[in-house]
Amino acid sequence: MPFRGIQAGAESILARRVVRFALVGGIGIPINVGFLWLFHSKYHVDTLIAWLLAFECSALVNFYANQRFTYHEQTHVQGVEWLWRAFRAQISSISGVVVNALIFGLLLAAGLHYLEADAGGIVAAFSCNYFVANRFVFTPAAASAGSNAAATAVNASDMIGRAMIAGRSGASGVLVSTSQEGEHARHGLASLVTAEELA
Repeated sequence: MPFRGIQAGAESILARRVVRFALVGGIGIPINVGFLWLFHSKYHVDTLIAWLLAFECSALVNFYANQRFTYHEQTHVQGVEWLWRAFRAQISSISGVVVNALIFGLLLAAGLHYLEADAGGIVAAFSCNYFVANRFVFTPAAASAGSNAAATAVNASDMIGRAMIAGRSGASGVLVSTSQEGEHARHGLASLVTAEELA
């Protein structure tokens, strides 16, 4: 059916992280303008301060939307980690503004029309924000050294138990680990044998 084809196509497009990131950024534009109007026209805040407040509000909304939508699989963020990640998101947003202004000025100086220069600045800022978000803000959880050590201990304990059960009835029960060639070595496992078998 045509509807299912359209739905499948939309899901395929939304599966791309860069598309979700762009959607969140696009939604942030009217949010920014709305807050700017609210602070300046409704509450009569100075233009520059109103712009800064609107930027901060839209940046926080974008951060939350990116966390829940763009990087929804990263569920490891808890407690104060949210504040630290939100702070990094602020730095990312500010860097995007700086890049936007810089590229806009450079393109204007190069003789481009101001609308073309503005478009170039927006593309550069988006690229910068996306790169920083992936590498600095929304980073996946690192593997825990403690959990790896615990898993290793459990595996070792399980191997020792199996070796003791499989041992001959006259074995001394003293087990040592040695490396062997063959199937065990190919799987990276230590072979456990009795002291009597080594004699």
